[in-house]
Amino acid sequence: MEELIASRSALGVHPRQVIKLRTRFSQVMNAAIDWEYLATSPCAGRSRSLPKMPESSFRPLLDDEVQARIEATPEWWRLAVMTCLASGLRRGELFGLQVQDVDLEASTITVRGQLLDGQIQRTKTSA
Repeated sequence: MEELIASRSALGVHPRQVIKLRTRFSQVMNAAIDWEYLATSPCAGRSRSLPKMPESSFRPLLDDEVQARIEATPEWWRLAVMTCLASGLRRGELFGLQVQDVDLEASTITVRGQLLDGQIQRTKTSA
């Protein structure tokens, strides 16, 4: 496992993908234990060589940048863009909203689902 992680990192694979690879491989090994193909997992214990995630370079938009994006948006999309910018909703969450999710009197939006593969799916957690 350590060798696989090191080789992927050396190839320049993004740390997030290397971590996902280890996670998936570990899940397969755990299933093999459950099915009694293996006695122990080669992934047992924490890997010392997992790559560090790079620092995030996220920067919130400045007021004039927000305004420029709103003005550049076609009129028929503006309400959706403004809602996302003001609330932090993701696209799928916005498209998954239903009438009962919006309380205009309390000025709240409750995210209960998201549009995923053309269907509204319940969110994984109750945030």
